[in-house]
Amino acid sequence: MDSLRYLADFAAVGVAIFIAELVVPMTIFVMTYLTLVWEIEKRTTRKDGDDDTPDKFGGLHDPITPRPNGHDTHASRGH
Repeated sequence: MDSLRYLADFAAVGVAIFIAELVVPMTIFVMTYLTLVWEIEKRTTRKDGDDDTPDKFGGLHDPITPRPNGHDTHASRGH
């Protein structure tokens, strides 16, 4: 039990590692999630009688639209 007496000496390092390894990534995840939800909500907010939303994602994605010749629009852009 001699090793427990050094616990207080390394508490500051333990707190710094806890913040770097858990708090910062969770904060970034929550901020990203809330930003995406907010953007979807802004883009899907409809005015009275406006029901022509093309998809349920609020236009946040770029759907592949086929051309009349059968090729998709992303093939010409190198995707």
